[in-house]
Amino acid sequence: ADLKAKIEDPAESFDEGKGCSSVSLYRRFQRSSLTDIRMMPHLAVFDDPEGEVEKIVEGSVLARLSPEEVVEWQAGKAKAIGEKTFFFTWPHHCAVGTKPPSPRHLKM
Repeated sequence: ADLKAKIEDPAESFDEGKGCSSVSLYRRFQRSSLTDIRMMPHLAVFDDPEGEVEKIVEGSVLARLSPEEVVEWQAGKAKAIGEKTFFFTWPHHCAVGTKPPSPRHLKM
């Protein structure tokens, strides 16, 4: 339970308000010149123990763990793979918008 809480702590997983994983993404989109802006939190699911995204996320997790926690993580991962229940979710912020046409495209 302690390891699970540590891994799932958003303060350990996301940046300090400067990158795209920060909730400031929404404010930055609103201040942009984009139109038709759509913003929402998103939850992606990954379930391939050998997948590229999975490896990147696992590397980030392992870097925050003590040697004892790494052993616990690896045992839990092996068990989940064996039971075919391995997966993780990756919450992130999402925003899309349309770039307005440039003035030169508006000339006839």
